[in-house]
Amino acid sequence: MQRQELKSAVDVIKSCTPVQQRRFYLNRILGYSFTEIARKERCSEGAVRLSINKVLKIRKNKKIAYVFGLLLSYIVEG
Repeated sequence: MQRQELKSAVDVIKSCTPVQQRRFYLNRILGYSFTEIARKERCSEGAVRLSINKVLKIRKNKKIAYVFGLLLSYIVEG
């Protein structure tokens, strides 16, 4: 893994709110549906969808997707 890819992934994570990070992780890494996340967080499906879409827009560079997922799982799981 190149240093620039790692830096890009870290920059994406830093630009996301904790809520966006958590919802993205639950949906894209753990496979929870928007409905399941909404129930879990007691919010609307639209709010969940909006959070995840914002992360996807930030994370346009597909090259860092894998690294992003790994870093995010480390942050969320502690």
